[in-house]
Amino acid sequence: MKVTLISPPSLNSVYGRIQKYIPPTAPSLGLLYIAAVLEKNKIPVNILDGYANNYSIEECIMELKKHKPDLIGITTITPMFGTVVQLAKEIKEHLADAIVVAGGPHVTAIPEATLKNFECFDIIVVGEGEYTFLDVAQGRTLEDIKGIAYRKNGSIHTNPLRNMIENLDELPFPARHLIDLNKYSHALFECYGKPITTTITSRGCPYQCTFCASQLTFGRKVRYRSPENVMEEVDLLINKYGIKSIELRDDTFTGNPYHATKLAKEMKKRRIPWVANANVNNITDNLTRELKEGGCVLLMVGVESGDDDILKELKKGITVKKITTAFEIMHKYSMETLAFFIFGSPSETKETARKTINLAKRINPTFVEFFILNPFP
Repeated sequence: MKVTLISPPSLNSVYGRIQKYIPPTAPSLGLLYIAAVLEKNKIPVNILDGYANNYSIEECIMELKKHKPDLIGITTITPMFGTVVQLAKEIKEHLADAIVVAGGPHVTAIPEATLKNFECFDIIVVGEGEYTFLDVAQGRTLEDIKGIAYRKNGSIHTNPLRNMIENLDELPFPARHLIDLNKYSHALFECYGKPITTTITSRGCPYQCTFCASQLTFGRKVRYRSPENVMEEVDLLINKYGIKSIELRDDTFTGNPYHATKLAKEMKKRRIPWVANANVNNITDNLTRELKEGGCVLLMVGVESGDDDILKELKKGITVKKITTAFEIMHKYSMETLAFFIFGSPSETKETARKTINLAKRINPTFVEFFILNPFP
């Protein structure tokens, strides 16, 4: 089959129309990994990034008509799902023979409901998509493909889940040659070096934060790429793509201090700045020093609230005291920080919100982002 993978355009969301176009910060690593696996198996594939190209639905359809794919995969997150539905309906009208597959956290959470309510989707990929989508593209019998839900003869069927990929080193590097990296721009992180791009060194997260979809797609067991495999990709990013800084998008890069330290020592040899996610439970004096010496210029930390009861409600597994201590350590080593906060948890009050504001002032991160809690499926 000829395959097109789509990152949907940024037109309408559940929050309404976006008035000003803001370039995406990074390409979809999920789509790039799927594309790489398809290419490795000799399946023709291209990527249509409607967001990066600021396409309308009509322009997306025009591009699809040029390529005439047999199989179309669309990635979905909840705020963009309305646009995905619009696009899928247009695809069914203009490319009636194409099979439309949706993947990503939104449809992974509610695969049967998605198929029931939206006839524009033929198949839902649940969880990690690389090998599941490959099976679809190779034309395997749907009943035999683990990790999908699908419609057949008017009925909806859900197959058993596929096991997570244990050896991440077996995956080819993301197919970045299929996109234009210059179309992505991170207004904050590119101050450390431009162009910037993203990669991951692990999948999975052991924590239970109630607002996060990571466990849904990647599970609780953390699987690590070997440092050698990661550095081979980093060298490729530097030498082939001219990347000047890197964002590591692991859910919690600091979760395994040994792994993080080993990677930091290797990154130090490349002399390239990088940023990563951290959990305050993992922030120690020794680890922070190693990360700083290894070229880490900023750590992103989910603080969320300044109230211990709300932190328990969110199942963060952290306390205000641990948050304060972690930021003291990071300040000691002049580590820049980006702290995330959430307002509007179920038991939020004016008093607990004020605690959050006061904590944000007290820990004094370099940058902050405040979010309103939204219930997602």
